[in-house]
Amino acid sequence: MDDTKSYFLNQKIIGDLTPFCQPTIDVKIKGIDEVFKALIDTGAYKFHITPSFAKHISAIPTGFQRGIYPVSGISETNLYQLSFNLKGVDYEFNEEFVELPSPFQYPIILGSKFIKQCKELHIYSNELFYELFL
Repeated sequence: MDDTKSYFLNQKIIGDLTPFCQPTIDVKIKGIDEVFKALIDTGAYKFHITPSFAKHISAIPTGFQRGIYPVSGISETNLYQLSFNLKGVDYEFNEEFVELPSPFQYPIILGSKFIKQCKELHIYSNELFYELFL
C-alpha cells in the first residue's frame, strides 16, 4: 500500500547546500523551542531521528519497527509521531519518524518519502543551493 500523500502547498524554499552538496533545512518540532538542522536525504526512504535526539526532545515511542541497516544489520527501533514546521513554510507537518539504530551527523533526516510528497526538488550543486517546491 502506498501511503504517500502530497503536500503541494504552492510554497517554495530556497536553501543552502553544505560544501559536500547536502541539502539541509531548519526544522522546529512542535512543543520544543529550539530549531534543528535536518538533512534532506535521497538515500533514506522514511523520516528518521537519532536516538540522542529522541531523548533530547523527550519523544514518546508510539511503536517499534524492525529494519535492515547497512551499518548495524537488523535492528529493532522505536517509532515516533512528530509534528513539525520547516523554516519558511506556513504548514504543520505530522509524520511518523523511525529512530536510527546508531548516531548520525544530523538529528533529523527527511528521506525520499518526503521528497515524493513535494512537488519538485532541484539541487544546483555548482551554486551550492537547492529549491524545494511544496
